[in-house]
Amino acid sequence: YVYVATGGTIARRVVKEANPTMILAVACPRDLADGMVDVYPIPVFGILLDRPKGPCFDTHLKLYDVFDFLKKFRPDVYREMIDKAKELASKYEKNYN
Repeated sequence: YVYVATGGTIARRVVKEANPTMILAVACPRDLADGMVDVYPIPVFGILLDRPKGPCFDTHLKLYDVFDFLKKFRPDVYREMIDKAKELASKYEKNYN
C-alpha cells in the first residue's frame, strides 16, 4: 500500500494506523530527522527536499530519488510503473501521429 501524508502529524497517524514494515519519507531535514526518530524501529529511507528559497519554503522533490528508491527496494513496483509509463506513451503517440 502507498499512503501520502502532507505533514508530520498526519504522517505519524498514518504510521500508527497502517503499521508499515518500511517507510519512504520525503521532508525537510529537521522534519525528516524528527520523523525518523518518532517511528523507530521501523526502517525509513529518507529523501531530503530541495530548499532553494530557504528553510522548508517552496520546496522541490527530485523524482529520480523516488524512482531510485523504488528500483532498489521495490523493483516490482518500479517495473510496473515503467511498464505503465511505456503503455501510456505508446497510446498518446498513436493519438498524436
